[in-house]
Amino acid sequence: MKDLEMAVTIKINSGEFQNICEILNEIKETNDKSEDDFILNLNQKIFLWKMFYRLKKSTKQKAQKLEAIGSEFISSLR
Repeated sequence: MKDLEMAVTIKINSGEFQNICEILNEIKETNDKSEDDFILNLNQKIFLWKMFYRLKKSTKQKAQKLEAIGSEFISSLR
């Protein structure tokens, strides 16, 4: 059976997108240098925490909606 997939969208502004790009560039630089450690500064940690929190919240809301729709569908089949 195929795994269930869910698409989740969060809106980001241009400043948030720029922060994501900068962090990705830093990660790429450390990968290119074969460095094992990547250290985030406090601003980056807070930013990523907020982004992942918004993603988690959006995912949870969507999962609850999908669960409710699925329950209704199963109930209508009975």
